Amino acid sequence: MEFFNFSSEMIISYIIFGYIINFVSTILTGLVASIKLISLDEKSKIEYTNFILMRTSAIKQNNTDKKLLISALTLWFIPTYTAWLNSVYLYHLFKYPGQYGLVKGVIVSDNLAIIKVVDYELH
Repeated sequence: MEFFNFSSEMIISYIIFGYIINFVSTILTGLVASIKLISLDEKSKIEYTNFILMRTSAIKQNNTDKKLLISALTLWFIPTYTAWLNSVYLYHLFKYPGQYGLVKGVIVSDNLAIIKVVDYELH
C-alpha cells in the first residue's frame, strides 16, 4: 500500500523511529532539566516552582478535558512531535542561564505546540 508515494514499510519505519526518538528525547530533556534545577539556588527553585504551579492551574482552569486529552494524544501519537518540542526546550536550557532558561524553554515550547493549552501575556 502506498500513501503519497511512500511505501508502508517506510511509514512504519518512520513511526517506530519517531517513537524511539520521542522516548530518548524525553529522558534526555528530563535529565538535563533536573540537573539545571538542582544547580539553582533556593530562591530560584521557589520562583520556578511557583511558575509551574501557576501554569498548571491556568491549564486546568482554561481548558476542557477534551482539549487536554487531544493535546496529550498529539504528544503521544505524532511521531517526532515530542522530540521537536523537547529540542526547543533543551536549546533554551543551554542558551540561557539559571531559571530563565527553564522558564523560557517552557514558554517557547508551549507556544509551538499544535494545540495550545496555555497562553502567556507579558506585562
